[in-house]
Amino acid sequence: MAGRLGGIPLFGPLLTAIVDELRGRVFRIELRDVLTVAEQLDRAGLVWMLVGGWGIDALLGRQTRRHEDLDVAVEWADDGERRAIEALAGLGYSVTAPRSPGSEQFPARAVLRRADGRTVDLLVVTALDAPQRPHAQEAAYVPHADRATGHLGGHEVPCLSAARQVAAHEGYRLYAAQRRDLAALSREFGIPMPPVSALGDLRLPFLRLADAAGRRMARRWSTALVVEVPEANAILVEAGMADMAGMPAHVTIAYPFVPAPLLRDRHLARLAAIARAQPLFTTRFERIGRLPDSWHLVPDDPAPWQRLAHDVRRQWPGLPRGHHEGPIHLTIAYLDNTAVPRIEPQVRKRVRALLPLTMDVAQLTLLEFDRRRGWQVQARFPLAER
Repeated sequence: MAGRLGGIPLFGPLLTAIVDELRGRVFRIELRDVLTVAEQLDRAGLVWMLVGGWGIDALLGRQTRRHEDLDVAVEWADDGERRAIEALAGLGYSVTAPRSPGSEQFPARAVLRRADGRTVDLLVVTALDAPQRPHAQEAAYVPHADRATGHLGGHEVPCLSAARQVAAHEGYRLYAAQRRDLAALSREFGIPMPPVSALGDLRLPFLRLADAAGRRMARRWSTALVVEVPEANAILVEAGMADMAGMPAHVTIAYPFVPAPLLRDRHLARLAAIARAQPLFTTRFERIGRLPDSWHLVPDDPAPWQRLAHDVRRQWPGLPRGHHEGPIHLTIAYLDNTAVPRIEPQVRKRVRALLPLTMDVAQLTLLEFDRRRGWQVQARFPLAER
């Protein structure tokens, strides 16, 4: 009966939420379970780290709430996933879902469960740089800069960095416990709190309607809110991205933004106020990263960028979620572009020769797409002087 109901759009998410809630009330992962799993993985010689709720607790150095499961990421190299499954089998964990749906940032995920209901979500990650890196659906890219060390029960444990934890929770609606987790990270590490709202938010139907309408209008009247990076033009030329229909080298803050026919003076006034509230800052790009569909440059400190993006999202919570959502980056090549199917080793070498790239971020730029002329600047909004 539950299976048949689960196929009905209304009942599927409802049943999932009920099952998850019941499981969370009955089955828990205690601190001793976490330390036992950690010891077992260490004994097997695996490279691993805590993510999710227990990963946040490790960063904070204490258990802050009860946990229904344990999220552990293992290194893809050296057959890490298989070895981790074999190691945890020694603790009674067996695979119930070898490729369960994961998140956008951590798509490769297996679910392991014991007879007593304790659950481990096993994520697969890699720090390898391309071309040795596996496909994005096999392992999420987590460079060494996004890995940290935390403490639980007097033990030092590897965990995901605070900045990456926050980024991993963006783009979907969160439970109250997850919002409290992010708030604790924000207070402890000074990371901007992302613009999230709880499941059950009464605005949800209206935001979905605005999202759908915005997507339809964006096909014809696209606008984009970006930070121009003219210093990166030479890098785009080397990577084969010199012609982007008038779009300058940039970091995306919001795309698509408010469709052009709906833009009013009040929108521009809000953007000007957001820019004035953010002091001018200096940023540095020195590492090439990869998303499933693109190569990009990664800023050394994403915090001021995140503040800008979060402030915009708070003012316009109904903006459509574009494919640019995710970690702050400066795209230099698209993998699905037939002209640039990949960055060849010699191209990467030439791009790296132009790094590091340092720039002062002094303004936001609003662009509008014109089908005849391409992207055109509509307005610029200066940031506050230091």
